[in-house]
Formats: sequence, structure tokens, C-alpha cells
Amino acid sequence: MAKVAAKVAAKVAVKQAAKVAAKVVNARRHTAAHAFPQLTEMDSGEDAMRQTISQTVSQCERAGHADGLAAGLALALSGLGADAAVGEVAAIPTAAAPAGTPMLEHELAAREGLSFVRPRSHVALPPAELTALAARLAAARLGVTRRLAERVVEHLAGRVAGGEPTLRKQLVQGTLADAQVTTETALRCLLVAGDSVAAVTDVHDRLTALDWELTKLLGAGGYLRGGPARGAYISRLAANCWVPRAGAA
Repeated sequence: MAKVAAKVAAKVAVKQAAKVAAKVVNARRHTAAHAFPQLTEMDSGEDAMRQTISQTVSQCERAGHADGLAAGLALALSGLGADAAVGEVAAIPTAAAPAGTPMLEHELAAREGLSFVRPRSHVALPPAELTALAARLAAARLGVTRRLAERVVEHLAGRVAGGEPTLRKQLVQGTLADAQVTTETALRCLLVAGDSVAAVTDVHDRLTALDWELTKLLGAGGYLRGGPARGAYISRLAANCWVPRAGAA
């Protein structure tokens, strides 16, 4: 009976916190355009490339959210091999790694179904294609971030601090509200400005920052090998392998 009562209390706490958090989210949505200026700068005149990106972005985001980073990355790569990576190391789904490919040991990546490999050769993708790939990967990361936010809520549900549910704490609600607004706006940005390397890179950077803020809400659990933040951490490393950066060699 005690366990049942605890579960019921946790569900009630989540619902109450959700109502309050919704108010915070609505209050912050109107500032999203300032955080992502590309939404207003590039929301018209979509060309064929942008429409193509839009068709795949949502699929990559759903895969990352429902099935994890490896599934999202597999869709993002869309058949591309490790030799298309922008640097000396490529992150690819382990299932797609060719036999005999030199691999770098990384326990956390292995647990996520990813491998870091050293390509035997390099193929320079056209800039537009590389940007489209980075946009698809950002979408997959977005799904992983949403997954992390949900795990954070599960982790905090039923926890009490200072005599009140942790989910009612202003700092916690603010972070969760920021997470919802940032992910919503980032997805919109990828849909309308996914052909802009500056916009796509900005989305990656914002997701990395958001993942860290969400991880901190997990406390010590955010640093465990099998913790819910593992996918977000590996997604940042994967992005380093595929996202072009200005001035990078």
C-alpha cells in the first residue's frame, strides 16, 4: 500500500508541476525568436534543398527520441560512410561499421551502440550536403535531449526538498521550461533554416548547453555510466565528428 501511495503522490506532483511549468513555458516562448534569430531571418522562400531537409529532420528527431542516438545517427548519415567525416575520427552506429575498420575504444559510446573509427580515406562532401547532414544529426540530438528531459522528470517525481516537491522548485521548473522552449524552437529552426551552416551549428551548441543543464538536475545520477545523460554526452562527441566549424582544418 505504501508503494502504491507513493506512486500516486508522485503522479499528482508531476501533474501539479506540469501546470505551473506550462505557465513558465508560455511566458518564455515569446522570447524564442531572440534566441534563434534565424527563425525570422530565414522563414520565407524555402528552396528545394530546404524542403528536402525538412522532410528528414522530423524523422531523425523521432528516431533519436524513440530509439536512441544510434538509431537517430543511422538516419542522419543516410548511407554515408565514415570517410565523409569532417575530421580524423568518425562516429557511426556500431552495426554499420565495416569489418576491419580501426576503432577507438570508448565504453560509453559502445553502450549507446556507437563506435568511433578512423577512416581509411576521406571524401570531401559538398558544403550543402555536409550542412544537411549536420542538420539531420542536430535533429537526432534533439530527440535525445527530449528523452533526457523526460528522464529528468521521472527522476525528480516524488522527490521532496525543503518540504515541497522538487518539481515545484523555481530553478527546476525554469530549467524544464527552458528545455521545452529550446527544443521546440530548435526543431522549428532546423525545419526552416536547416540549409544554413550558422543556424545548424547554433542549434548544436544550444543543445549541448541544454543537455548540461538537464544533467545537473539528475545530481550524482547524471555522472553514472548507465545514467540517463549518457546518450546526450555521446551525442556531443558524435557532433564533433560531423558538424563543420568555421576555421576548422
